[in-house]
Amino acid sequence: MGESTNSLWTMFNRGKRTSCTRRLRVKIKGVFSKGADGPADGETKYEGEIRYVAAGGEWFVVHGNVTPSKESCENFEKVLDLYKANRADYQISSDASYALQTLVKSTECPADVLHEIAEKNIAMEVNSSIADSANVELRTLDVIAKNATYRWEWRSLRAGYIKVLAPGDKAIDFLKKNRSYEYKSAESLIMGIAPTLTELLWQELALLGLLKFYYIQDIDEGDHFGPIELQINNTPAGFLLSPGYDVEWISKTDHVEYEYVAERVEEDWETWDEEALSAVGALATGVSLGHLEPITPETYDEVFSEISSMSQVEAQFIDTAVEVLPTKIKADLKQKGITYTDLDDNRKMELVQQLINTIKHPFFGGFELSQHILSLLLMHPATPADAKALIVLLNDEGIKKL
Repeated sequence: MGESTNSLWTMFNRGKRTSCTRRLRVKIKGVFSKGADGPADGETKYEGEIRYVAAGGEWFVVHGNVTPSKESCENFEKVLDLYKANRADYQISSDASYALQTLVKSTECPADVLHEIAEKNIAMEVNSSIADSANVELRTLDVIAKNATYRWEWRSLRAGYIKVLAPGDKAIDFLKKNRSYEYKSAESLIMGIAPTLTELLWQELALLGLLKFYYIQDIDEGDHFGPIELQINNTPAGFLLSPGYDVEWISKTDHVEYEYVAERVEEDWETWDEEALSAVGALATGVSLGHLEPITPETYDEVFSEISSMSQVEAQFIDTAVEVLPTKIKADLKQKGITYTDLDDNRKMELVQQLINTIKHPFFGGFELSQHILSLLLMHPATPADAKALIVLLNDEGIKKL
C-alpha cells in the first residue's frame, strides 16, 4: 500500500481516531452498521491482519483475507464519496481506493454493480480491478477499454477479454493449413490468435527483409521490442502484441554513443536532479574517452564504474542494435508448425474480414491491435490482392501503408 505497517500505525496513533484496545467482532461477509456512536468517515481499525476503513457509518475492508458481501458492494457509493472528499489526504484516499478495489474483486460483487462503478471511471487501479473481477461482463470491459490509458488497464483488459470471450486453446487451429476452427465472434477469434499471428507475421516479414526491429531498454515500463517501420513503442499494441523482451530469434548489441547521450540530455534536461545530471556527465566523460560501440562486458563495467548512482538514468543512454537471426526464425516456425504464407487464400480473406469486423471495437480497434495486424497483412506478399484492396478501402489512419 506504499507504506510499512509501522508507518501506518504511527499515523493511526497520531490521529487518535480510535483506540488500539477496541476490538469488534468481524463478520467474514458483511459490513458493520453504524450505531449511536458509529465510526467517523476515514476512521480505521485492524482486526488481526485485516484493515478496515469507515465510510458512511459502515466498515469496509481495505486489505486482508475477507470476502466483502454483496451488500458491501452495493454500498460502494459510501466508499466512493469518502475517496472523492479526501483526495488531498493521502492516507484516507489510499484506504478508500484499496477498499473500492477490494469490493470489485469480491466474488460476491454483482455484475451490474461492477458495470455501474466502471461507468464512473474512478481511477486506473479500480478499472484494472474490475477487469480482473470474476463477474465482469463484456459490456463492462468495453466501457473500461474506452477509458483506459495505462498499461496496467490494458493488460487487465486483455485478461478480462480472454476470460469473457473464451477463445479456447484451439483458436490457433485457424492458422493451420487444412484445419478448421469454429469461433463465436470476430472478437473471440482475434483474441485467441492475435499474439501468435503478430509474431508469425513479424518473423515472415523479417525473413523477407521487409521489417527491421528496435529494442528499447526501459527500467520503469519494461523493455520494448517491435518493428521500426510500424512504431508501436509505448502503445497498447506494443504492450499487448509484442512477443516480449526475451524473444529468441534476434540478437542484441548494446551501444553507448556520445551523440545519443547529448540528445537525451537536451530532451530531458529539466526533468533531472543534480545527482542525475552528475551521472550524465560521468557517462559523457566515459564515452568521450573512447568507450563508444559496442559495449563489451569489460568496457561496460569500466564506463559505469565512474558513475556512483546511475540507477534509472543508466538504461536511457544505451542504444540497442537488433539483428534478426534467420536460422532461429526458421527453426521456430518449424516448431510451431504454422505459417501465414501456407494458408489458402480463402482463409486469408476470412482473416482480413474478421479483423475488419473488429475495427470499431474499443479494445481491438480502439487500441489499434487489429490495425497493426492489418498493416502487416498489407505488407505481406502472400496476402491476396482482393484482401489487400479491402484493407486499403478502410482508409483507417491506424493502418500503415508501407
